[in-house]
Amino acid sequence: GGRLDYTHTPSGSGAFIQADRTRNYGTDVAAGGKYNIYTSPKKDFGVDATAQYQRHFGGPGGAGRPDAGVFLNAHADI
Repeated sequence: GGRLDYTHTPSGSGAFIQADRTRNYGTDVAAGGKYNIYTSPKKDFGVDATAQYQRHFGGPGGAGRPDAGVFLNAHADI
């Protein structure tokens, strides 16, 4: 398997794509990303959005149903 990551350093945003193959089981594929919506000047508060997608292909059970999600995250140092 393998994974490719990209990070945009000034904004902290990024993305990835990944694939893992297991003999006699199939292949798992995943992709996702993160976008920073807001970061405070002191970097002690921020809001970002993330999205991900994953799916299994092949193997004894055949292709699986896709699993995807979009999330809004907030973080604070208190």
